[in-house]
Amino acid sequence: MEVEVMISGIGGQGIQLVAKTLSVAAISEAHHVQMSSEIGGEMRGGLSISSVVIGDHPIKALPILDKTSSALIFHHKFSEKVIGNLRPDAVVMLNDSVFEGEIQKEDLQIWRIAATTIAEDMGHPMTAGFVMLGAFNKITGLVSQNALSDAMEKVIPPYRKQHIEANLAALRAGEDSVSSDYASIWNHNSPLLKVIG
Repeated sequence: MEVEVMISGIGGQGIQLVAKTLSVAAISEAHHVQMSSEIGGEMRGGLSISSVVIGDHPIKALPILDKTSSALIFHHKFSEKVIGNLRPDAVVMLNDSVFEGEIQKEDLQIWRIAATTIAEDMGHPMTAGFVMLGAFNKITGLVSQNALSDAMEKVIPPYRKQHIEANLAALRAGEDSVSSDYASIWNHNSPLLKVIG
């Protein structure tokens, strides 16, 4: 079984850090992982997309995805590519605080979370990406929340170590924002199974 995750937004939202955190968490739980990134030349506000493929067996193809079973969309800007690649019944999480418009595609499982608002209310607006990741992981059960927290601490750059506690709080806030409690995808009890099972 393989799960594709595309994460998109604009530079400065932590897209690549979120993707790396998910990847490292999955590796720590003995899953096979490949990750690729597409980044614009701008320091802030440009294109930022990451593709992560997680499997329970070795992954043969590079994760340059023309189809994806799930997506985290942090911002409407540059989201067209990801939306165009969504499989029918894909699990999609939108940052409802900033995403403008509607996705004009049927047969999707869309979850909206006001990630930026939650992060701002916590006093740490830059942690919205981890709010999104915590919520997405609660829905999909791709990895344990402990693995996600441990991975974030491992991948955070040395010059941002002072933000670890805020990031951990953001992961928990994202998890708490989702009322549904799904079992792990690997135990065959997740919304993603409709897509890849």
